Amino acid sequence: LAHPDPTVKRQSGFLIPDIGNSSDLGFVVKAPYFFNLADNQDLTFTPISTSKEGPVLAIEYRHFLFNGKFEAAGSLTHDSEDDLRGHIFSKGRFDIDETWRWGFDANRVKDDTYLRRYNFGADKDDTLTSRIFAEGFRKRNYFSADSYAYQGLQKSDDSGTSPYVIPMLDYNHVGEAGRFGGRTNLDVSLLALTRTDAPDTRRLSAKGGWQLPFLGPLGDTYTLSASLQGDIYHVDDLIGDGSENRFNGVSGRLRPEVALDWRFPIIKEEDPIYHIIEPIAGIIVSPYGGNSANIPNEDSRDFEFDDTNLFSHNRFTGFDRVESGPRANYGLKWGVFGSKGG
Repeated sequence: LAHPDPTVKRQSGFLIPDIGNSSDLGFVVKAPYFFNLADNQDLTFTPISTSKEGPVLAIEYRHFLFNGKFEAAGSLTHDSEDDLRGHIFSKGRFDIDETWRWGFDANRVKDDTYLRRYNFGADKDDTLTSRIFAEGFRKRNYFSADSYAYQGLQKSDDSGTSPYVIPMLDYNHVGEAGRFGGRTNLDVSLLALTRTDAPDTRRLSAKGGWQLPFLGPLGDTYTLSASLQGDIYHVDDLIGDGSENRFNGVSGRLRPEVALDWRFPIIKEEDPIYHIIEPIAGIIVSPYGGNSANIPNEDSRDFEFDDTNLFSHNRFTGFDRVESGPRANYGLKWGVFGSKGG
């Protein structure tokens, strides 16, 4: 028996085995072997023996490149019911230049119960997400192009209702501050969702805005903002809320909005801490309506009302649903901080 001493950073050989018991698999023995392929890549091969099922072969591969990295883990087995089962989790991130990068996530499994039964990624979500993307950052501009595919792992999941997102394009721009401090912004989104047994959606959204912050005579702060959002949808087989009628065709909306936000931060020092008490208020004016039954709700279903969006002008998470009509937000923010940043 040989074992590398502490001066050896990477050495091929057996890793510590894992022995356990499972009601589904019986007595389980894992004997991983580590291959040191190079300074920037390695492979771990793990044969798994079970007393109730057939053997499992698991592999993990890691490769670090000059401009990124690639990781993959997978397994394969032939179970007692003569079924071939397995999974793959892989991830890649690569820099193209100082502005652009691209990457992918490929996560698939043969069937819904395999990961739980064989204890692979037991902490994974109930949905596996596969993605390929490219994105670029330059000054105050950001662009991304994404494609997504999903695999649900719950018994109630229907693969025919899971969308293929091909493509999703986003562009965001924030302008430089003008002479009086005003700043423009622009958000553009293009999305196409395709399903085999559920409505299909194509959407083009654009929102342009302008903000002007200024200080009051007492140290209070004001932000005047105006925006205009336009959305165009093309849908197939959309079922309206509370109706069996299906809509096919084009719908859209045009939504202007004006808002004024006010804050009055007050500070009090009490060594070694200090308090900041900040009354906050805002008035937002926009037209009533905007959430037509002919507009699908794909990205605004999960609504959470918390401190991160409490004073947002639109508290929905995406483009598909909007808050409408005149409204007001008001509240009080209190913070306690240590003199060294605690």
